[in-house]
Order: sequence, then C-alpha cells, then structure tokens
Amino acid sequence: MSSSLFRPRARRGDDGEQWLTVSDLMSGLMIIFLFVAITYLQPLSQKATELEEKAGQLQESNAGLAAARERIREIVVAFNEDEARLAAELERELARDLPRWGAELDRPTLTIRFRAPDLLFEVGEARLTPQFRRLLDEFLPRYLAILHANRASIEEVRIEGHTSSEWRGAASPTEAFFRNMDLSQQRTRAVLEVILTARGLEPFRDWGRTTITANGMASARPVMRPGASGVEDPDRSRRVEFRVVTRARERVMRVLEEVR
Repeated sequence: MSSSLFRPRARRGDDGEQWLTVSDLMSGLMIIFLFVAITYLQPLSQKATELEEKAGQLQESNAGLAAARERIREIVVAFNEDEARLAAELERELARDLPRWGAELDRPTLTIRFRAPDLLFEVGEARLTPQFRRLLDEFLPRYLAILHANRASIEEVRIEGHTSSEWRGAASPTEAFFRNMDLSQQRTRAVLEVILTARGLEPFRDWGRTTITANGMASARPVMRPGASGVEDPDRSRRVEFRVVTRARERVMRVLEEVR
C-alpha cells in the first residue's frame, strides 16, 4: 500500500503508543526547512534585484562620465590649439615693441599688461596721459586686427584697470577700495572710449561694442613684492590689462559644471 507524505506511517510501541518512523520525521523536517529557506531567500532575491538595478545605473553613470570626459578632452584640445595660435600671433606682431611700451605678454592668460603707471594716467586721475594716448594709437590697430581675425574663437576681451590699495585721505581700507574701484572703472572706460571712437578703428567698432568690456578691478588683485610675504608693490599693482577669454575656455567651464 502506498503512503502519503502528509499521512505518516506509525507503529505501536511496547507501551501501546504510536511513533512516527524516522523517514516520516525527516520528511516533515525537510518541509519546515523548505519554508524557512523560501522565507529567507525571498528578501535576498529582492536585494539581488536591487543590486542589479544599481549596477545598471552605475554603468549608465560611468558611461555618462566617460562621455563627459571625452567632451572635456575634445574641448581642451581645441582650447589649447586656439589659445596657442592666438598667443603666437600676438607675440609675433607685438613682442618687439612691448618693452618700449612698458608692457608684457602673459601667454597662459592671453593678457597684454601695461606696467608703467606714470605713463598711463596722472595720479588719482582717469584722463589718459598724452603718452598713453600715443601708445594706444600704435598698439590698438595691430592688437584689434589680430583679435578680429580670430573673433570666432573669442568670447570676450576684457580691459581691466588695477590700482594699488592706497588712497590718500581714506578713512578706512574699505573706503580706499571703493574709491579705487570708481577710479579704475573710469580709467578702463576711457580706454574703451578710444577703441570705440578713434579714427582708424572703424572696422572693429561694431564687434568691439559686443565683445570688449571695461572692468574696474580696484585693488582686488594686488602684486606682491618678490620675497616679501604679504607686502604689496604699489607701482606694479597699478596697471592696465587687455585679456582675451576664448570660447573654448568658457565651454570647458560649462561642461565641468554639468559634470558636478
């Protein structure tokens, strides 16, 4: 006669009681263990599914980061090529005359820096000296011709006026800063006015109105004396800079913001 798993066979002991056979007892225990295993494995299965989903998301994220890195690499290559070419053109055209003008070219930042404060403006005044005006008449046509030829690569041309932190008669460093801010803004405006009104610069006028900006920096970026920690060099702090910002540089910053 066949037996059922749920109808265990029994035998009568010497005292007359019925006992389950060992095989029936093992079968019952296996069923219990099976239910326990199912109960235990179900959350593990759910956890495994969650881990698989997270792994997929991580792969997508890694793919996105890889794509972003590739975009940055391409932009950086373009950035280096654009800026290297522009720096080389500026150097080739202007390097011979920069020392005579009291100026220098900072290639990494595409900045022409005029460092002869006594030549540029009278102390505390925004009016250009006659010497500086003659200098600009020499410098600007050649400088702007190079930039205009490369205008597709240029986002902005910044005229920056820098002062020392000094201001005679100021009651506090804050008052001195704001007085210097007004002065530096007036000075860069005076230079921009030359660019937009001088004879001979008409071909660059429309482009200049949309690209060239006047920026009064006051004493926000002072120049320190070499070897003297924290000691300002007032003469070197007073300067006018023409700085080019390329479109590639702006694109790099935008992509970095997207990645963050």
